[in-house]
Amino acid sequence: YLGGSAADAGLAIAVDSGGNAYVAGVTQSSDFFTTPGALESTYAGVGPNVPPALSGSAFVTKFTTAGSLVYSTFAPGAAASQVAVDAQGDVYITGAGLSVIGPDGSTLLHSVKDAVPGGALIALDPEGSVYSAAASLEYPFFPSEITIQSMFGGGIFDVAVTKFDFTLPPSVFVSALLNAASYRPG
Repeated sequence: YLGGSAADAGLAIAVDSGGNAYVAGVTQSSDFFTTPGALESTYAGVGPNVPPALSGSAFVTKFTTAGSLVYSTFAPGAAASQVAVDAQGDVYITGAGLSVIGPDGSTLLHSVKDAVPGGALIALDPEGSVYSAAASLEYPFFPSEITIQSMFGGGIFDVAVTKFDFTLPPSVFVSALLNAASYRPG
């Protein structure tokens, strides 16, 4: 069993080329087990105005092929809904953003807050790029020069597919919109 004295949920699992298993999810347990040198060893939870069903901390735990614990850490965000592992052992998790944790579970290599909606699916390519796909929920969408659809297509959802390449230098991004009344036609 993996967990603490409150509610815990494994939401995703990945296996690396060596057969090690990575479990990611959400915990409401302040006593969730973390290993020495963990990226985050203290439960952060979520603020006081969040309903209990939505509060918690993300976690990532790595096991060997024999089932022995390698590391266990709290992770950025309220939940880790997807997990993937690259050839170097870096762990990619999504929740309310995208975070990349180093192979030993003690280093945050990259973090892009609010860039990936909760529940987004992720995949890695051999060159180190990360792809996500999620419902756009009519959020402002800024397509690249190469796009199939340049604006929201209607209905309740569209699918947003995003590529992240952490080998490139950071680029300009929109962090806030002012005076945007609506993106809906009419």
